[in-house]
Amino acid sequence: MKNEATAVQVQSEIPELQAVDIEELLVVCRLGGQEFGLFANIVTEIIAIKQFTRVPNSSDCIDGVINLRGRIIPVFNLRTRLGMPEVGQDQYDNQSLMVVDSDGDDASLLVDQVADVIKISTRDIDDSAAKLGRNGSDGLVSGTVTIDNRLITLLNLAGLLGTEHPEKGRA
Repeated sequence: MKNEATAVQVQSEIPELQAVDIEELLVVCRLGGQEFGLFANIVTEIIAIKQFTRVPNSSDCIDGVINLRGRIIPVFNLRTRLGMPEVGQDQYDNQSLMVVDSDGDDASLLVDQVADVIKISTRDIDDSAAKLGRNGSDGLVSGTVTIDNRLITLLNLAGLLGTEHPEKGRA
C-alpha cells in the first residue's frame, strides 16, 4: 500500500494527476442509495458502531466522541455533514465507523455501511462534481469515478472535517 502522502496528494491534486495513471485503493461506503469513497491509505480501521459520548455545544455534524483503545476520537455523522436525512434507530444500530487519519489526528465517520475496497486509476477520476454547487466552496467532494456502472463520489477528508477552512473550526 502506498504511503499516506500519496493519498493526500491524489486528493488535493486530482486535476494534475488525471493525466498520470496511478492506481489507488478506495474504501467505498454507502449512505442511503449513494456510494462514497475515501482513499484506503487514510482509513485506518472500520469498526461496528459503539456507544459514544455526546459533547455539549459541538457542531451539528459531530455526534460525540468514542474511546478507542485509549484514544478519544470525534464521531462525524457523514449524513449530517453531507446534508442527508437522518436514519431511524433500527438502521442506526447497523451503521459502521470508518476511523481515518487526518494529518496525524484521528477522526471517525459514521456511515450506513462499508461496501468494499476497490482499485481505481487516477485517470478515471472526473473532478467536475467538485466544482458544482456548494462543493466548490466547501470542498466536501473531490470528484467521481465510475466502476462497473457504479457512480462513486470521492470525498475530500479535509473538507469533511473542516480542516480546509480553519475559520469554520473542525466541522
